Amino acid sequence: MEGWDRHMKNLVKGFGDIALYIGVLAAFLVLGMLSRRESVPAGSRLPLWQRPFARMAVWLYRRGGGSGRSRPIRREKRLCRRRFFAARLPFSSAAVRTDLQILNPAARSGCCEEEYYTQKLRVFLIMAFGAAYFALTVRLSSLRENSIRENGALPRPGYGQPGEEYLLEAQGEDGEVLGSYPVTVHARAYTAEETDAMAREILQYLAEELAGENEDLAHVSRRLFMPAALDDCPFRITWESSRYELLDADGSVHNNDIEEGQSIPVTVTVRLRLGERQYEEAFDVLVVAGVRDETEKLHAAIAGALSERDRSAPEDAMLYLPEKVEGRRLSWSVRDENPGLGLFLLMLLLAGLRFRGADTGLHRKIEQRSRQLRMDYPKLLSRLALFAGAGMSIRSAFVRIGRDYQQELERGGEKRFVYEEVLLMCRELGSGVPESECYTHFGQRCGLLQYSRFCSLLTQNLRKGNQTLLTALQNEASAAFAERRSLARQMGEEAGTKLLLPMILMLVVTMVMIVIPAYSSFAM
Repeated sequence: MEGWDRHMKNLVKGFGDIALYIGVLAAFLVLGMLSRRESVPAGSRLPLWQRPFARMAVWLYRRGGGSGRSRPIRREKRLCRRRFFAARLPFSSAAVRTDLQILNPAARSGCCEEEYYTQKLRVFLIMAFGAAYFALTVRLSSLRENSIRENGALPRPGYGQPGEEYLLEAQGEDGEVLGSYPVTVHARAYTAEETDAMAREILQYLAEELAGENEDLAHVSRRLFMPAALDDCPFRITWESSRYELLDADGSVHNNDIEEGQSIPVTVTVRLRLGERQYEEAFDVLVVAGVRDETEKLHAAIAGALSERDRSAPEDAMLYLPEKVEGRRLSWSVRDENPGLGLFLLMLLLAGLRFRGADTGLHRKIEQRSRQLRMDYPKLLSRLALFAGAGMSIRSAFVRIGRDYQQELERGGEKRFVYEEVLLMCRELGSGVPESECYTHFGQRCGLLQYSRFCSLLTQNLRKGNQTLLTALQNEASAAFAERRSLARQMGEEAGTKLLLPMILMLVVTMVMIVIPAYSSFAM
């Protein structure tokens, strides 16, 4: 019964963050139920698993102060609720609204804004749900079943398997935590083959590291470095002491009875065994007096008892943990780590940064649009000059350019912003808007000085006649091509600047690859 109570207590300790993850997932479940009747935006080709998140995003946007329809409720409640959420959710930005109108001039502002914000919300919700789900999965996997049996034993790994590491927590009879102790339970009957050179290397390493935290082997007052195993070492390492009352086989020093200024010689012998081969070496140390309180003595005794139990019966299938040390009864539990909370917070932070960075990405698209408009300006002028030289009017030339662009899109061509504006201007011309106003609107939507100058030229020729229009278009096209060459040169310089850092990193790697072998050969 006592073991069961201890087992339940260890399980309850780690359920605080699990409750957080389950609460987040439950909130998603409630949000999914509330938004189940929302419709996914028409024409969207979202995967089936993303559609619930899209409905949640639409529900949050429309209830959070955004535009769009909502369920018929009392007007007073709707207004209060929208004011409440609008003060908390970032669904209103004049800069974002302006950028969306520039990128989508033919679409309604409210529809573009709703689609943009719901997409941001959908990505954020997916990342937040993934953060909670994966954090919960990692946390549950870290809650290993308490491997300590009721008789105080840890199972050993099978033959030839690597050792199992545990971080044990010792508790007294009154439940007081006495400390945490790392323990490695080694495999049963581990065997391997090794050469004499490896044995000499390990012995040399142990001789250099034996002093541990002490100044040297002539002034030993703290624990020596006497490991029972080393990483990637096939040998079985055993230690012997000529005086166990002063120095244990695990490196623990018992110098409480040594007087100040007194030093007692002790011989430490290490043995490496690999199958039938055995190597050993002896070290002479001097144990001196040291200062140690009762807590340090208890910790050293518990660690020594654990090592002694592990070393005493390596052939047993179970490692029986000590029940009593220094007159104090102990209870044991496996201490688990909690990587799930850090993963959850990291993914939640990334989701927030992704949500906030979407506006920056939108403004970057505006810059790319302006650059594309500047690059396409000479081509548009040259086509207009070509059609005007063939006898077509400017209006007919624009209609022809728009029709050619639509056919190119149907064949899978790339979307070009200048021709999208031309299509919109052709629709205005077809709807009865005066031609001069259409040209003015075209220049305003493009938002660049070149297009404003070009539209002014077209408007003036509507009033004065088009006798000199072809010459003006040809001159403007020549100037535009010169400006495009300058822009291309500027873009090439920017690309070279961006490549400067990778080139420096490659130079550093190359220098390291050259210098290190040269230095090694020089040292030899």
